[in-house]
Amino acid sequence: MSNGFVIIEISGEILKKMEESPLKSTAVLNKLLRKSVLLVQNEAKKNAPFETGSLRRSITHEVKNLTGTVGTDLVYARIQEEGGDITPKTKKYLRFKTKGGNWVTTKKVRIKKQPYLKPALTKNRNKIIQIFNEFATLIGLK
Repeated sequence: MSNGFVIIEISGEILKKMEESPLKSTAVLNKLLRKSVLLVQNEAKKNAPFETGSLRRSITHEVKNLTGTVGTDLVYARIQEEGGDITPKTKKYLRFKTKGGNWVTTKKVRIKKQPYLKPALTKNRNKIIQIFNEFATLIGLK
């Protein structure tokens, strides 16, 4: 997932306290991470720009080593999230067909940003904090 992603990572006091806890279970934290990244993944799919549905379908999650990642491998995902310019790499011009069937030749195409991942994380931030606060209370951190 290198073309567009957000990361939720467990570290600091909660990790230290977990290691001291009788629970000592990364499985518990990974379960909480999975719950958290699914919130973000589902919201990102709702937010993603839609033309063919490929971007929405490509948004997945992964949880491993106390890190949860939500994102996609689609090459155009990052430019959809952040916006930017597309320029030719090996030729002088870009050439493509529009939705209306017309051919366009140009040196650059500007893509406006259409954030879908970062807003999904922002929207679910408080829910994710609540999930981990409940765990922190359980192990005596709070």
